[in-house]
Amino acid sequence: MKDFLNGQRRDGEKLHLTFEISGEAGYRHDALINLVDSITVSNPTKMTWIYRTAKKNDRIDSRKQAVLLSIGEVPKVYIPNREVRQWRVTIQHRRKMVSSITQVKNRIRMLLKANGFVKAAYRGSWWKVANRVWMRGLCEQAEINSEELWRMNLIDMLEGLWLLEGQLKRTTKYLDGYLDKQPGSRLLMSIPGVGPRTTEAVLAYTDDIRRFGRSKQYCAYFGLTPRLDESGSSRS
Repeated sequence: MKDFLNGQRRDGEKLHLTFEISGEAGYRHDALINLVDSITVSNPTKMTWIYRTAKKNDRIDSRKQAVLLSIGEVPKVYIPNREVRQWRVTIQHRRKMVSSITQVKNRIRMLLKANGFVKAAYRGSWWKVANRVWMRGLCEQAEINSEELWRMNLIDMLEGLWLLEGQLKRTTKYLDGYLDKQPGSRLLMSIPGVGPRTTEAVLAYTDDIRRFGRSKQYCAYFGLTPRLDESGSSRS
């Protein structure tokens, strides 16, 4: 791609590039930005002229997108810098770890209930230290045989839970430290009910507030702008 772009540039001419958003868009943007005068990453779902047609192939679609670019009608997707993209990825990574921990805990409780342990040995949370020790003890009370394989499954899930919780603690510690350095973080967290996770999401996905032309656009970006959907007697 770099050799191709270098071969396209001619004296006195400007070179503009556009491509569709994808998981590789950020990497491609950073790798090619210095080879062209501008890069426009497009939102394919808003280019109906290209996609609502019976005849489609890469060559035809590319030509149509180039025409849209030449008249300034490509629906743009904002690409933040690499640091912000990595921040967003880490936020999503933490969210998925929390979800994975919840899934493992639910599987453990389901396994215990399926084998007669409806309640934990000690009152309170299933996941306090005393109950975790009790669950680990269940795996060691009897020799694992063909009729007691659930004990092997239990120890595997407990070890997986311990690993996930350690990873979550490490990721959360980094995110908390990074958030402390961000302008506006303390002001946002001074709002009742707004904690570090909400604050980091707002800051990371806002990035440059100047990219929003109006306050309504900013609110709509986060899904906070009411919309009217009315048909006949139905209204929402």
